[in-house]
Amino acid sequence: MKKDLFNSELSFFLVVTPGLGSLAIDEFKEKWILAFKKVTPIYIEEEGGISFKCHIKEIEYLSHYLKLPTRILLRL
Repeated sequence: MKKDLFNSELSFFLVVTPGLGSLAIDEFKEKWILAFKKVTPIYIEEEGGISFKCHIKEIEYLSHYLKLPTRILLRL
């Protein structure tokens, strides 16, 4: 059975320049709350970036407004 990519939460990784992790988290939380008016998803700060789960439409919207991440990767 195929997984419905538009209705399920997927795992993403925001690639961030070394040393900018805390600033990227602050930006992520601020933009998330402004965009969706709901609590930020659970995230994990890892070496090189931030991982979290959300819907594809949410990341599509955020990708236009996040400035610090250099890439947004979909984890398979």
